[in-house]
Amino acid sequence: MIRIIITVCHVKAKPQGRGILSLDPAMHGFIHHADLAALTAAVLEDPATLGGIYAAVDLDQARCVNPIEPVALAN
Repeated sequence: MIRIIITVCHVKAKPQGRGILSLDPAMHGFIHHADLAALTAAVLEDPATLGGIYAAVDLDQARCVNPIEPVALAN
């Protein structure tokens, strides 16, 4: 069974373009709403991300004890 939970909000701002996804459970940080919306749309369009659990953060705000390795998304 696949469950997708999405909170829909009206995002007026444009994405900053610094949002990344990470598979690392130690990843934490902040992300702008517009970047989160863009990443969510990209994940839903990429079959390779099916079933994944991701942290979404702004690359400039990302904090992790491990090296930061963003997930590559299909364009």
